Amino acid sequence: MKFKPVLSAALLLSVVTLSSTMNTNQAVAQSNQKAYCTAASNKGISYYAYGGSSIADDCFSVFQKVLNAGHSVDRAEWGYYKTSGQNTGKISCIQGQKTVRGNGGDFFVNASNMRVSSGWSGCTFKVTS
Repeated sequence: MKFKPVLSAALLLSVVTLSSTMNTNQAVAQSNQKAYCTAASNKGISYYAYGGSSIADDCFSVFQKVLNAGHSVDRAEWGYYKTSGQNTGKISCIQGQKTVRGNGGDFFVNASNMRVSSGWSGCTFKVTS
């Protein structure tokens, strides 16, 4: 018995057409926003990248650094930050969390300085507004 894939071709075509019109709710940066990503291990290592061309690029970079250091990525945060204007968010570390603020990329500089001055490790940063 031979099978003729007439119906399956039509079904495939409808799925392809439908998937191209679906809203996948992906975050899209506005013109005054740039991507960032932070990753940390429970053993205390963490990395962050910001200002890259995409969240995927920034996350690939920081995940690779954590993994190349022989650790697992246990926590990560990513999103967009305002390149000009006030960013508010939190720094979350093994030892606790604090609120951090900064204009543009200074948010990440301030978060990093807060981590060092607190003696904290395994930190991620999250921009909330």
